Amino acid sequence: MLRRSVDVVSVGLVGLSLGLMTWATLTSAHWLWVLPIIAGMRWSHLVQHNLVHLPIFRSRWADDVLGWAITLVDSIPLEFYRIQHHSVHHKDPWGRTDWPSPYWYQGTQPPHKPVSKAWFVATYAVIFAMGGFMEILRRPTTRASRRFWVSTLVVVPVVATLAWLHPANFAVFFLLPWAVGWFVAPFSQWDQHAGCDLTQPHTLANNDLRWHSTELGLNIGFHTAHHDQPTLHWSDLRQHHERHFAHRTPAACYIGGIGVPEEAPAP
Repeated sequence: MLRRSVDVVSVGLVGLSLGLMTWATLTSAHWLWVLPIIAGMRWSHLVQHNLVHLPIFRSRWADDVLGWAITLVDSIPLEFYRIQHHSVHHKDPWGRTDWPSPYWYQGTQPPHKPVSKAWFVATYAVIFAMGGFMEILRRPTTRASRRFWVSTLVVVPVVATLAWLHPANFAVFFLLPWAVGWFVAPFSQWDQHAGCDLTQPHTLANNDLRWHSTELGLNIGFHTAHHDQPTLHWSDLRQHHERHFAHRTPAACYIGGIGVPEEAPAP
């Protein structure tokens, strides 16, 4: 059923994360289990990022079920994320129509005059949720809107049941990881694009080639390659980066200086 056999890893991470969260909530597991749960939440969000851009299963319904599972893990409705990330951010990165960005705020100017990072992180979740919901209400008859309401009918009863059965456990093993995810997401978005020259394909994003953003991060660190071809599968991003961008991307677009070629072009 999978389009790529490597996505057994993606699906396995989501299933393991949701299973661990549910088990910990229902069995009153030790609170330290929240640490691997947070790691699983972050991995699941990266799988969701891939699912936003291209199908994982050959069946649309299987993708929908996977999307519901991920929403339970990271609290982000797949359709909200698809609207914000695929339909808005990738069409106008950090532009005036890219509403959950540090350059959407009044008085900002890309690439070197964003809103403060602290304010961006503090307001990100509210703007993301309100913007997504407004898009759904503005176009209620679209497929995206219908799929959002179906997802809501599936996810909300599960969340409500778990919260009703074990409210304290639910707060630790669901609400806390969700809050961490909403805090980490804007930090990542900022680091991936802040200060970039958006007029050139090889300076459109910052690359983080540290192990947590490559081997453990489903190659999200190869972000220039991702913006060049958003529908490229995560397993192909390293090769695409090395073939097309490794020796064209300036040193300023490598976070931490890792991966900078010996003769990197000037910024």
